[in-house]
Amino acid sequence: MGHEQPHAPLPEFDDPPIIEVALTAAFDPLLGYTSAHAGLFWSRVANRFVKAQEQPPLGIPTASERPDVDGAPGAPIVMMANGLPASRVWLLSDDDTELVQIQPTSFIRNWRQTPQHQNPYPRYEKLRFEFERDFKEFTAFAETAGLGTPAPTHCEVTYVNHIVAGDAWTKLSEIHKVVKGTSELDRLEFLPTPEDRRCAANFAIRDSNGQFLGRLTVSVDPALRRTDMQPLLILTLTARGKPLGGDVSGVLTFFDVAHEWIVRGFADVTTTDVQRRWGRTR
Repeated sequence: MGHEQPHAPLPEFDDPPIIEVALTAAFDPLLGYTSAHAGLFWSRVANRFVKAQEQPPLGIPTASERPDVDGAPGAPIVMMANGLPASRVWLLSDDDTELVQIQPTSFIRNWRQTPQHQNPYPRYEKLRFEFERDFKEFTAFAETAGLGTPAPTHCEVTYVNHIVAGDAWTKLSEIHKVVKGTSELDRLEFLPTPEDRRCAANFAIRDSNGQFLGRLTVSVDPALRRTDMQPLLILTLTARGKPLGGDVSGVLTFFDVAHEWIVRGFADVTTTDVQRRWGRTR
């Protein structure tokens, strides 16, 4: 097929710094969709998601990445047919760690840690299964409700990591001790050492035949942990691309490729010292 995963086993960590994962499928607007439909869908999954919240809409492209360097994804579509902003609804588990986000142009399945619930990362295979189950449920609902069939045109996988200061690094200026290739600003002639740093880079995702499949964005931003004001670096990896096939199976196939690129990319860009803290096993 060309987008199989022919490499060695993926890197593994006993205690990775992942605090959130989001699996997204975007599609052309479901005409006629309203917040009432989100409530009706909620009634079908209320055994898993016991709370609901309304949020501002997200601007997620419905057209996917292009291989040309200056190519931009399609314009985000977050408007309803009458021109009013479309709402986004969160459906949450009892402990707030499992989350479905619904709007008329996208379906997002999240896992996250919260200050009250520091559950370990449940692994990609579980999140993939839960996305498939919940998206199929949403698709069946949309068809029954006369909204049409959500036909994904764009996929995203995002992993958010909180890397807290410790024995490997202590100050926000020491990003080079966490992420490779970020030490050049230590050798300036006039300016002092920066107080903090941030960086971002894009990488083309290609299959074994060189075919462009999407793009991986890696970004690092400084922050302070809200609970104790400890310095931390937010390392975010997002893979974007179009489904690799029809219906939900094409979305899942892209997710598999995206997951591999994110895991290998995470191991590629972080230093040996911080990986030792996370218990890298291979």
